[in-house]
Formats: sequence, C-alpha cells, structure tokens
Amino acid sequence: MKRHELIVIGAGPAGLSAAIEAKKNGMDVIVFDENQRPGGQLFKQIHKFFGSKEHHAKVRGFRIGQQLLEEAEGLGVRVELDATVMGIYENKEVTVKKDGEVHHYKGDAIIIATGAAENMVTFDGWTLPGVIGAGAAQTMMNLHGIRPGKKILMLGSGNVGLVVSYQLLQAGCKVVALVDAAPRVGGYGVHAAKIARCGVPFYLSHTIQKAEGTDRVTGVTIAEV
Repeated sequence: MKRHELIVIGAGPAGLSAAIEAKKNGMDVIVFDENQRPGGQLFKQIHKFFGSKEHHAKVRGFRIGQQLLEEAEGLGVRVELDATVMGIYENKEVTVKKDGEVHHYKGDAIIIATGAAENMVTFDGWTLPGVIGAGAAQTMMNLHGIRPGKKILMLGSGNVGLVVSYQLLQAGCKVVALVDAAPRVGGYGVHAAKIARCGVPFYLSHTIQKAEGTDRVTGVTIAEV
C-alpha cells in the first residue's frame, strides 16, 4: 500500500489549487482524476474570463487550466490521470482503478474536489432527450466538437446563459431565444449586447412551461410569470 500525506480526488481548478497550496507547505501530495486530462471545467471554457485580475480576467479558461497544471507539476505534485477512485474506507484508505488494476493508497488527509452538478430547472418534459444543461452543451461543443442541436432555446440570462448562447451561435446553431424568469438580464451587458446584435430575442419575466415531444424535444411552450 502506497502512502501520501495528502490525497486529492479531482484535478479540476479546486483540486489542483489545493494540491499546489499543500505542496508549497511541504506536503507530499498525489492527485487522482478519472479523465484523460486535468483541468475539469476549465478545459471547456474557451471564452475569456471576466471580473478581476484575481479571477484571471481576460484569460481563456483552458489556459488557466494549463497554468494550474504547469504550476502543480513544477512544484512536484504527482497527478494521476485515467485513475478512478472507487472508494474511501476507514483510516483514510483509498482504492483507485488504473490500467485495469486496483491500487491501494493511504493518506493522512483527503480532499474531495470532484466538481459540481448542474442545477436543472424542472418542468413538464425536462427529462426528454434534447433537454441538457449549459455545461453539457459546452462539453459537446468545446471538447468533442459536436453541435448540441440545430435550434436552441436557452433558459437563463446570467453570464453562463449568455456566454454559452454565443458559443452555440459560433458553432452554427440557431439560438431562437433566451428566456429568464427575472425581469432583467442577469449577466454582464457586454455579453447580452453581443447576443442581441445577433438578432436573438430575450423573453424576460418568462419561464418554460413544458417541453413538447415524445421520444425527443420537438418544441417548447413558455409563459409569462
């Protein structure tokens, strides 16, 4: 059984940042991630980040991921990819499946940084094929080069909804509308203006009533709130 002072599960921005800080403080760190490359959500973020310098404003997400990986590796952090953590047991024992074999590790401490689930809004028909989250759309477009669909209706006018809508347009999709229950656009005006200039209408104070179809989405009914 291999032993490390700190085991980090997840090589996304949180996991890599935690590993970097721990290594700077002299800890022996190993990071596991089930994906083929580290970076988590950052590698599908092709847009420039916004906000402050501390939040990497004007830097594209995938470049931030590369910077974190380079910093971690430069410090000597061991990052194991294609490594699926199967379980955590008493006394901080971790089992990891890699290359078809199960390996056992023991840590003095464990940090779980396995990411977040998308917060889906439920409505009639929300489980039909064709109803996906904005993160799933980014994964399809920016990682796998697949258009999520030909005609898209976006629910939500925050920065995620605005940025992903513009990326959908860039990918050749037709964004038919943005819908938001709030009375005003939630994201930055600069992002909303880009969408508006492309002729995409905004339906504020509206939400989705139901998604229509039997085996897939064929239409959407929206209503004022």
